[in-house]
Amino acid sequence: MITYRRILALVSLITGLIFISATAYFIRQDERQHAHERNGELLALRVTYEVHLAELEHNLINLAQMLASEPEVIRLMSSAAQLPRGVDGSINQDALDSLRDGLRTVIDPQWQVMQDQLGIRQLQLTTPDLISLLRQHAPDEHGDSLERVRPMLEAARRDRVAHSGFEIGRAFAGLRGVVPVLAQQPNSTPQLVGLIEIGALLDGHIARLTNSTGVGYGVLLNPAAVSPTMWQAFQPPTSNGDHSCCFLLATSRHELRYWVGSGQLHPVNAPYRIERLHADGRDFDLLRFPLHDFLGQTVASRPPVGALAVWRDVTPALQAQQAARTEKIVSGLLGFLLVQGLILGVARLSRREWQAQLAAQTREVSTLAQRNEVLLMAAEEGIFGIDLEGRTRFINTSALRMLGFRQDEIEGERQHLLFHHSHHDGQPYPEADCPIAKTLKDGVVRRQEDWFTRRDGRGFPVELTCAPLIEDGRLNGAVVVFHDISDNKQREEALIALANTDALTGVANRRHFLERLQAELGRVGRHATQASLLMIDLDHFKRVNDTYGHATGDEVLRNLAALARQTLRQSDVIGRVGGEEFAALLPDDDAASAVQTAERLRKALETHPVITADGVQVMVTASIGVTRLRATDQKPEAPLGRADEALYLAKNQGRNRVVLHPGDQTTQDSD
Repeated sequence: MITYRRILALVSLITGLIFISATAYFIRQDERQHAHERNGELLALRVTYEVHLAELEHNLINLAQMLASEPEVIRLMSSAAQLPRGVDGSINQDALDSLRDGLRTVIDPQWQVMQDQLGIRQLQLTTPDLISLLRQHAPDEHGDSLERVRPMLEAARRDRVAHSGFEIGRAFAGLRGVVPVLAQQPNSTPQLVGLIEIGALLDGHIARLTNSTGVGYGVLLNPAAVSPTMWQAFQPPTSNGDHSCCFLLATSRHELRYWVGSGQLHPVNAPYRIERLHADGRDFDLLRFPLHDFLGQTVASRPPVGALAVWRDVTPALQAQQAARTEKIVSGLLGFLLVQGLILGVARLSRREWQAQLAAQTREVSTLAQRNEVLLMAAEEGIFGIDLEGRTRFINTSALRMLGFRQDEIEGERQHLLFHHSHHDGQPYPEADCPIAKTLKDGVVRRQEDWFTRRDGRGFPVELTCAPLIEDGRLNGAVVVFHDISDNKQREEALIALANTDALTGVANRRHFLERLQAELGRVGRHATQASLLMIDLDHFKRVNDTYGHATGDEVLRNLAALARQTLRQSDVIGRVGGEEFAALLPDDDAASAVQTAERLRKALETHPVITADGVQVMVTASIGVTRLRATDQKPEAPLGRADEALYLAKNQGRNRVVLHPGDQTTQDSD
């Protein structure tokens, strides 16, 4: 017989099972949601990590190219490459040591700047056959062959173009940039005389990332990649005796060192791996993804040489999750007890309980959304998201600050029409060429330099990464991360100016002057315009050095450069082409005007002596040869040769005078 008590017991049992199942279900859902969001945040930090590494590689190549363009470096490396070899392949070590000392003297000032200000830790010069000529970071290690040891060096030698990437060498493991050193040959292709390689440790770089994002970054190397290549004295430290997992190359926080030392990490064979680890009584989520060296970027079958690691403290999140779990259990128990005591009102009480739990769940979701918004708004990079129509759906504070817009002026608007509509030269930017529009069509991640326009119309260069937003397997939009690279561009321009300027006098160096002369020859040939060339040589300059010292001689050279800048027009080009030899390019000047300009410069030098530290006046004069550029001149050597001939005549006629090339005198008379 079914009694009231049996019905009550059955209803209580069913109600209890319902509450237990519901509570367990929401707890599992909550845990999955939190885990998914934490993993997503780690993967987003991976993108930031890779963007910063790409920027560092770009800077390394620029620094190496700056050194490779130094005339003195080219000359010394050319001399090293041309040293005769014996029957057994040996080289005169005294001559090689002398060249190595010369290179070290030229490079050392810039090496100090690179170490102190730019975080550079490796600088190596090699011969064309990949023999280590100079390791600035390890001065006593040289003369070893890098053939079949350093694929990046082999690729730069083979392709004669710059390469960059991560690579493990004998004395250094880190990011590297390699450029070929080419010596210009008259009427022939440039000759490869060596390679210059610059490398940076990742310690300072990942420390800055940790300061800006609040998470830990590290680099791990596989023992199989380190041990056969790297000299033991230069191998990174490890506290794991059998090296079963990895060497610790760099870390921004101590937890990774602890995990490596305690043997908690195991090799990763997947595209990425996220795991939960413990340190100092706290919980961390660790993301590891493969680190490919330079050769691994082109050879898909080559295993990674290590892993890049990103980890963050999830203790507060887990504590909050545990509190929410406890709250749900307590709520379920109270609901069950209330239903047991008030069986007649079970439907109403159950409904209210579900509503209370739904409200609690909504509050947790709202809190999590607020956390994500704080993380988005605190990022230093500009970040915004767009839908498939290119309309902005969200944008962070850094992006608004860089663009100068208010949030209500951007959200819902098409970003291309608002701040991505023009190139840096003001020309219209077709939306079909926009990398963001392309990603919205094909879902491919793109990284490139681009140009944004602020609200006030001023433009600025950016480096952006555009990644597709995939939801439920479908492309629903894109997320763009960008940062202002105006400072980087200014540094690049400063490096270019440094490469084109004579360090002593501040005028154009020989290489840059010859480039300007070649360009002017092209203009004269195309447009039949006029231009002239002056060759200036100080009279008895050796006597000045012997009598007053090289410091006074340097001051004499600077005085000539200053007087030339005062005498010549702003459009004229003055360059130092030899020890005491200068040349001046005068666009749009015929031979007669060039002679007058040269005479003014000669008189200025004659009447402006240099005063030594002892108060002695050093009178210096100059002989100047003049020629005009001709439409038949194809190479700078032709007008330079005529100017030299006129300069030789000025010297033979007693110095301190201006002489026009005889061939130009005939042309001038006929005109």
